[in-house]
Amino acid sequence: MINPRTILRVVATSMTTIITVVMFCACNDSASSGPLPSANPYTTLTLNTHSAVISIVAPYDTLQLSAVARTASDAAVTSGGTVTYKASDTSVTVSPSGLVTAQFVTTPGQPSVVVAALRDSAQNITRVDSVFIVVTDQTPSSPLATFAIVQPSGDSAKVGVYDPQSGLWPDTVRITASAADLSDIAPVIASRFLSSDPATATVDPNTGVVIGIRPGRVAIRTEATYYGVHKSDSLRIQIGNPVVAMVTMFIDLSVPGHPKRYFVPSTITIGVGGTIKFLQWFDERAQNLPVDIVFDDSADVVASAIPLTGTAMETGNGNISNIPSPYIDPVLGFSCPVEGPPDNPLLPCNGASRAFPRAGTYHYHSVLYGTSGTIIVAAP
Repeated sequence: MINPRTILRVVATSMTTIITVVMFCACNDSASSGPLPSANPYTTLTLNTHSAVISIVAPYDTLQLSAVARTASDAAVTSGGTVTYKASDTSVTVSPSGLVTAQFVTTPGQPSVVVAALRDSAQNITRVDSVFIVVTDQTPSSPLATFAIVQPSGDSAKVGVYDPQSGLWPDTVRITASAADLSDIAPVIASRFLSSDPATATVDPNTGVVIGIRPGRVAIRTEATYYGVHKSDSLRIQIGNPVVAMVTMFIDLSVPGHPKRYFVPSTITIGVGGTIKFLQWFDERAQNLPVDIVFDDSADVVASAIPLTGTAMETGNGNISNIPSPYIDPVLGFSCPVEGPPDNPLLPCNGASRAFPRAGTYHYHSVLYGTSGTIIVAAP
């Protein structure tokens, strides 16, 4: 019996595939690129689709690609230069004009990738864009009826700026897409996600994970071409100030008998309800020196609800006066692991954390060392 609303799966593929293709792909013949006049410099090259499902069965076995070069002001560059097209494997061929023809069914989860490129020889600049193509052996009995971003639950349209120094995984939201047709077949939809402003927020093109870069608003767009029917949808995301950030307490022992602790950065901005991690960097000469952080007004300085595991972290309210000394490993000399990115999983430090539920400016200082800092808590 035919299911009137068959839900289609959304595929997630490795970004490594894209990188490999862009840098090393030399598959299938395509046109030679000519120089683009320097009077029309372009900043992007955009294909008419970024994900598609086609079949080895005619007439669903072809896909016409087109790519448009645009300037920084989003004006289309209409003269000079020839776009080249290359495919990552033999499951499809692509002509010099961008006509993709299905040859073999692709392996599930491994779509073919076609890369479009345009070079301005005068400026020595090449821009590229790519499309994921799933090839099936099916004949669709109806077009794609719906395709939409699935609204995440909760306060989904807000993401905090990621502070790479915070020692925590970034604040993210994952966007997914769903699709349905009116037939009894359910092929894979190779959905791609794009950010309208990567300087404000990036999105993994395959998984839909959004990471904030700076405060602002950004649109996340997803699209799919299903046997010649193109659908797209978008979601507006608010990027706020960081939900977790780090202030490092460095020690200066250059003057004997007069140690100094400096707060770096001395001024930092976080979102309302955000957490600051005050971390003392390990120095074996200063491991027993006391630490103090005194707020001018500590009434709204509270314990953090964010779990900060893997390190000795004091998590009380108000002023800070009792930060554990870094653990000294008898073999390594020191060790203070905190939850950080894969390329830096260990940080030689201990510290304290505080949350700031109300907007405002929080000044603090150290009585012991005569240094100070400022925390600005603000909405986007």
